[in-house]
Amino acid sequence: MSEIEEELERMAKEQAIYPDWEPKAGDVIAGEVINRKTVERADGTTNEIIVVLPEDGGEPRTVWESVVLKKLFAEVKIGDRIGIKYLGMQMGKKTKREYKNYIWTLKKKE
Repeated sequence: MSEIEEELERMAKEQAIYPDWEPKAGDVIAGEVINRKTVERADGTTNEIIVVLPEDGGEPRTVWESVVLKKLFAEVKIGDRIGIKYLGMQMGKKTKREYKNYIWTLKKKE
């Protein structure tokens, strides 16, 4: 592949829109992070997203940052491997408000 073709491929990946990961309690996504970016919402606020290429061979999925995933999003880079498990809705002990709870792991690209 020529240098120009590689650049076009990189640009296409950066602009691609992939379906959101919409887990049910117990669902896991594991794979390589192939993109990350800041997305502006219609209300003017911004959110971070990462795109994960699942190791099971499925279609890339977009994962949206949440309070529980904030540390992962702060550390992850393109090429890293991650695993996220959705634990379901939990009740905050202090706030008494429901939130989406996850556990995650990160393997940095060497």
